[in-house]
Amino acid sequence: PTVVGRWSLLPVRDPDPTVRAHALARALLDRHGVVTRGAVSAEGVEGGFSTVYRILSAFEESGQARRGYVVEGLGAAQFAMDGAVDRLRAVAGARERGEGLPGTGSRGGGPDGFGSSDGLPLPGDLEAGFPAADPGGEFDWPAVDRPAPGEYVSPRDIAPPGHGGPRGGGRSLPYGSGPGFETGFGDRRGRTASADSRALVLAAADPANAYGAALPWPEPPTGAGHKPGRKAGSLVVLVDGELTLYMERGGKTLLTWPTGPDGAAGDDPRLRAAAGALAAAARAGSLGTVTVERVNGASALTSPTGALLEEVGFIATPRGLRLRA
Repeated sequence: PTVVGRWSLLPVRDPDPTVRAHALARALLDRHGVVTRGAVSAEGVEGGFSTVYRILSAFEESGQARRGYVVEGLGAAQFAMDGAVDRLRAVAGARERGEGLPGTGSRGGGPDGFGSSDGLPLPGDLEAGFPAADPGGEFDWPAVDRPAPGEYVSPRDIAPPGHGGPRGGGRSLPYGSGPGFETGFGDRRGRTASADSRALVLAAADPANAYGAALPWPEPPTGAGHKPGRKAGSLVVLVDGELTLYMERGGKTLLTWPTGPDGAAGDDPRLRAAAGALAAAARAGSLGTVTVERVNGASALTSPTGALLEEVGFIATPRGLRLRA
């Protein structure tokens, strides 16, 4: 061989177009949860939504997927598997009851979306403060109750200690947050939960980011000079599902969408949560060294959002606001 490295033998591409279309439709369902026309367009699928629609309709007829008005405002041509529909119902029900949302760390369970934030006590002295320098250290976990023989055990209860679930501890480590957590920690997919678990940092092209796919991008701030997009290397920060920050590849420019157009950045809880999540991702090493030069087209050093970034750990330099891992 003339090239060294790690190699994996790939299977031969199936020549049957029906088999390939079936695999594509299944991958879209697994990737997006709810497949919409916008999601298929964002994927750049050859033949567009009409090609996938025929396969998804066959899935519906065979009971492998559901078609319906799952998400309001996205049209009736929506397809999802049972698990995705059930999770959406759980989120909607939690909102109506004013409870923590599934999958929001210490406020609504573990990273798998289940579990209680009021489960077993935290190990050791974690309530008094968690040493951020050693998030993966060993702890003396409390004893975990075991089901009796023949007792029904919900799939929600099988999580090991520290990963959510009523039998596995009240908070998740290192993905979650809570008292004493000053930074967030990335998960295996590169997503980062912040100290405020309402905020989530994602790659702009991540299927979990609905903006630019199922949802349109909001209008860019006045004077921004460029628009957001599902571009490689760009990031979004969602707070309670709302787009709050958009960072271009390289981290030099930020776009912000505060809660209210006339509110001060320092008093905006959504912007503050997003800034904290961005700082947590940078400290965790997910972004490398970040130097923000412009915010909404203006200099980061004089921007109101720039002051907020300094509060969460960015340092003013001649080039802009910098934060190292």
